[in-house]
Amino acid sequence: AIFIFFSILFLIGVLYLYKKTDYLDALYRYDMRNLVDFKDLGAKSLLKQWNKIKKRLEKDSDVYCKLCLIEADKFFDDALMRMGYGGKTMDERLNRLTENEVPNLPDVLRSHQVCQDIIYDPDYQLTKEKTREIIVAFEKALNNLNVL
Repeated sequence: AIFIFFSILFLIGVLYLYKKTDYLDALYRYDMRNLVDFKDLGAKSLLKQWNKIKKRLEKDSDVYCKLCLIEADKFFDDALMRMGYGGKTMDERLNRLTENEVPNLPDVLRSHQVCQDIIYDPDYQLTKEKTREIIVAFEKALNNLNVL
C-alpha cells in the first residue's frame, strides 16, 4: 500500500513538473517545426552571422573594413573546422582545399593573406574596393562549400 502511495505521488510530481516546465513540449515542438520548415536553423544562424559581417562594409571607417575582413576570415575558418577539414591552423585547412571544391581558391588564399597582414600590421592600408573584393571571394567560396 505504501509503494502504491509513493508511485502515485511520484507520478503526480512528474506530471506537475512536465506541465510547469514545458521542457519536453518545447523540445519536440521545436524539432517538429524544423522538419516542417525544411530549413536548418544552423544555416539560418550562419547566414545571419555572415550578413552581420557584410553590414560592416556599409560604414565608412577603415577600422570597420578591417574588422569586417578579420571576422570574415574567422567565419571561413570556423566553417572549414565544422566541415571537418583538419589542421592546427587555418593555413593548414586552406591547403587541404582543392580547386574542385573551391574554384576561386587562389583568391581565398590571397584574401586570407591580406587578413593576416591586417592582424600583424595595424597600419595596413586598405581600400573599400579591396575590402569588397575580399568579402566577395570569401562569399563565393562559402557558397561553393554550401555553407551559405
